[in-house]
Amino acid sequence: MARRRIGTTICAVLGLMVGFCFSPGMAGDASAKVKVSVKTTYYPISGKSGKALNASMLRGGSNRISLSHAVAATETELDFGEPKISIKKGKCIVEDVDVYLKIRYIYPKWKGRGAAKTQVRKRWDAFWRELKRHEENHGEIAKAGAKALEKELMRMKGNVALGCADFGGFARLRLDAIIRKTARAQRNFDRREYAASSKISRLQRLLYEAR
Repeated sequence: MARRRIGTTICAVLGLMVGFCFSPGMAGDASAKVKVSVKTTYYPISGKSGKALNASMLRGGSNRISLSHAVAATETELDFGEPKISIKKGKCIVEDVDVYLKIRYIYPKWKGRGAAKTQVRKRWDAFWRELKRHEENHGEIAKAGAKALEKELMRMKGNVALGCADFGGFARLRLDAIIRKTARAQRNFDRREYAASSKISRLQRLLYEAR
């Protein structure tokens, strides 16, 4: 059976729930915060050889991850709360806002590891460490996107003459651009990792060959 690539990637669920809390008068010091929550879940795999583990990961991953042939994934949800809007120098600005990023890592968990031979265990451990690093890099890219979202929210300005009604639409256009940029960064990262010469690809091949 041919080896399959790891196929790890980000599954981004980016929800933009836009609400505004208008506060008349002059703005104080602007503030914003990025709040990150992380959850890790596992699905069971089994096998005594690298080939068996690879097959078990593909079966388990297909049942729990929406991406084709993925054996691990990083799911993210990006959102922000109700920005507090104030007027400064004739413009509607964001005085305060919180940006929320939820990260969920999905990994395989090997049952029966103790019954496998030393070579299989060692190669699994090396592959697992690199798999975890890969997914955590996806998490870091998502965090960078959340930070960019925070900065963009704090820079936006609305038209007082329109009662700041243009703020929401303008915000969505700018935020959509950030989402697309973050998604591109995730795809480019996976593209580099998918290369046959990459460390994670090499470790997966070594695991597959372990007996």
